[in-house]
Amino acid sequence: MGKTKWFIDRANSEIGFKANHMMFSNVPGEIRKFKSLITTSVDVFDNAKIEFDGQIKSITTEKEESEADQSIADLFYVNQFSKVTFEAITFDKIDEVNYKLTGNLTLCNVTRLVTFDAEFSGLLKEPWGVIKASFIITGIINRTHWDLNMNRMFDTGIPISEELKLNIDLRFIRR
Repeated sequence: MGKTKWFIDRANSEIGFKANHMMFSNVPGEIRKFKSLITTSVDVFDNAKIEFDGQIKSITTEKEESEADQSIADLFYVNQFSKVTFEAITFDKIDEVNYKLTGNLTLCNVTRLVTFDAEFSGLLKEPWGVIKASFIITGIINRTHWDLNMNRMFDTGIPISEELKLNIDLRFIRR
């Protein structure tokens, strides 16, 4: 059976996360520069090969010049490490829409096995013939498992929570 490659549609994709800041509010963050590739057997995504590579220096909170933005930059050691990577081990279909995505997530040169929920939003054939696939991936990671231990204390508590909530909205183009 032939292999199909799906390339990330960066203009319509977002790699987002939220972290609790100062034990008071959630600060949204985003990786702005990334690439991803899915290799499937035709249009069947079960056990697809999935690769992701994001640039750490492109992380932003859109709250530049704020304490939250600086804390996020410190948290990911942006001056020491250049990328975050993910390589799927399994992509298991639960039902027509839901999948479990398990793979190796590497942050700051530390690799850990993680499992995320993935929702397949479907395939779309655009009027000019381009076929796209859409996924929403969610999960929670504990940043300390990757030695992301920045905990500068303030009067109100730890500036950034240990848990990072991931909300990843992806579109892929079949080629």
